[in-house]
Amino acid sequence: MKTRLSRLLFAAPILAAAYLMPVNLALNLPATRAYLNGMQPEHFKVTWGRAWSLYPLRVELTGLAADGQTATEQWQLDAVRAAASVSVLPLLKGQILVHDLDLADIDLRLRPRPSPEDGSGDFAEYFPVIRNRDPDVPAEAPPDEEQGTLVLEFDDIHVKGEHDISALTHEPGAPLSSGG
Repeated sequence: MKTRLSRLLFAAPILAAAYLMPVNLALNLPATRAYLNGMQPEHFKVTWGRAWSLYPLRVELTGLAADGQTATEQWQLDAVRAAASVSVLPLLKGQILVHDLDLADIDLRLRPRPSPEDGSGDFAEYFPVIRNRDPDVPAEAPPDEEQGTLVLEFDDIHVKGEHDISALTHEPGAPLSSGG
């Protein structure tokens, strides 16, 4: 019994170092950002100042800056600090479940992509500017559910600090009007 305990006490720091050193090094390499941003640059871009992980599947970031677009929306999120955990089982099904998302001092911007049918171009000057995104790129048809669309789900979001939220969105296909 005493031998097992001493082996465990000897192995624990080695196992912790085997996780902490490579993961934290990888999180702060420019190659990691380049890899993530090269996956789907037309849909998603992210950068951060510092990042670390104290235990598996939980990452903390400072200076988070992310932007992207879906078929009908463009978005931007900046946060002084962010932390999130990812669930393993949904990853096996091709889904990403982000939980325990903690954000501090956020700047969130949302804008619809213009569509000739809905007249959103008439209001484009009032929409927030989204970094790295062309405001004139027209909306696309939403992807077919059967095409293996990536599911990204957020659960248990905590936000604190001072925030700047700019959003002017509408239901796709619904007409916009300037009348009261």
